[in-house]
Amino acid sequence: MSNIVLFDSDGTNDTSPFDDIRQVRTDGTEFWSARDLMTEMGYGAWRNFTVPIGRAMKAAENQKVDLNSNFARSRKVAGGSGPAQEDYHLSRFAAYLVAMNGDPNKSEVALAQAYFAVQTHRAETLDRALDNGADNDDALAQFSMMRSMLDNMERNHILAKQARLEAATAHQKAVAANTAALEARVEAAEARSEAAIANARIDGIEHNTGYYSALAYARLTNLPSSNSFLKDLGTRAGKVGRAMGIASGTAPDERFGTVNTWPVQVWNAAAAALRAEGKIQ
Repeated sequence: MSNIVLFDSDGTNDTSPFDDIRQVRTDGTEFWSARDLMTEMGYGAWRNFTVPIGRAMKAAENQKVDLNSNFARSRKVAGGSGPAQEDYHLSRFAAYLVAMNGDPNKSEVALAQAYFAVQTHRAETLDRALDNGADNDDALAQFSMMRSMLDNMERNHILAKQARLEAATAHQKAVAANTAALEARVEAAEARSEAAIANARIDGIEHNTGYYSALAYARLTNLPSSNSFLKDLGTRAGKVGRAMGIASGTAPDERFGTVNTWPVQVWNAAAAALRAEGKIQ
């Protein structure tokens, strides 16, 4: 099969990514690096791409196509250090066979199939036209519509990739917004906790420096704040305070009006006594 170059004589080519990775040898024949083709067909790992390559080689062998010239083994020098990577220099027909054996679920594979089908069919028809003495322009004219269809496929593929990228970006922004909202809620909860502790301290010291009411002490130490528990705690604090010879103070209370206040050491002793009795877990 001919490897005649099907691109403009001035060296320019179309916008297809498969045009961009096409290479030309010194003798004028063209080829595609399998490594480059792997990327354009949407494969991320060489071991996965060797599957369609192997199937393509088997199909070529069944058609009595020379494997050495169409699937020329090569080594692609890696960007970093280490040994060169296994590669193949694929003829246009070999690249076509690889594309036809690619994963049908990949949109990139469908694009490759269309591209190489057009180019291969174009070359075959041009060869026949030249053999019959037909004008080159006449031989190529019938493919203008096919190339236009391929261009549309490529544009749609690019638009689809852009849409997926925009959707992924929007998703990332939504995740970032949700994360920021969660962080704000956590900060608000921490602020409320700090405010509760501050209020407890204020409750205890605004009337008698260092003295706390039962409710203020319960808030400060994360103890229960039910009325019954506060009464038990206050009663026990009174006994402890008198035993220690410490005078109580007084402060207004949101539940009980005016209540006695005690320093922290009295409340700690009272809480320890209730804990020993099993009234505090």
